[in-house]
Amino acid sequence: MARETWLQKEQLRLLLLVLPFVFLAIFWQDFPEHFRISGNLWKSGDGYADKYTLLILPAMNVLLFGLFLIIDRREKVPAGHVWQLLCHLLLAYLFFVAGFRALGYKPQTELIFKYGLICLFLVLGSYLGTLPRNAAVGFRLPWTWKSAANWQKTHRFAAKLWVYASLLMLIYNSWQDKQGWLFPLYIGLLGLLPILYSFMLHKNEPRKPSPPSRPNQ
Repeated sequence: MARETWLQKEQLRLLLLVLPFVFLAIFWQDFPEHFRISGNLWKSGDGYADKYTLLILPAMNVLLFGLFLIIDRREKVPAGHVWQLLCHLLLAYLFFVAGFRALGYKPQTELIFKYGLICLFLVLGSYLGTLPRNAAVGFRLPWTWKSAANWQKTHRFAAKLWVYASLLMLIYNSWQDKQGWLFPLYIGLLGLLPILYSFMLHKNEPRKPSPPSRPNQ
């Protein structure tokens, strides 16, 4: 009975792991031996990959699933299942973008990848503000780990930042072509600003007075 319960709980995640391999099995003969890919996200050129590289993302997804199982056994993270599911969804999403490109379709790979990341941060931000202290995910800094108040304030700040900044990126789309520097700035600020905010909270925390020294006997 426990096994059936686990399968029911994990059926969506298992589907995300299996579908890429089913896709590969169906279309393997249709893939060219080499296909063109974008060199990187910042338009520095194009390159070529052989079709076996398509196995990398599905394999990473399976390894990530195993890692999450180990983490879950060591520590139960509230809302952790949602975070894990989103990570699997992102890797599956990137795989299908690459797979259809290899089959000859012409999706704007770079733009699709960026929008995928924006949506991921938007969803994660909606959970970030309620994340309690844990040893697996979150802004695990020395001062957030020592102070429950710092952890809570930092993650509430980060949650608002991730949600509002992601919404702005979805609405204001000039970064796609005219202001390409906005996307790396957006990614950097999502990580940097919560750390700076947390550090400032730590610096402004009232220090506990040291106990008076005992007089010499």
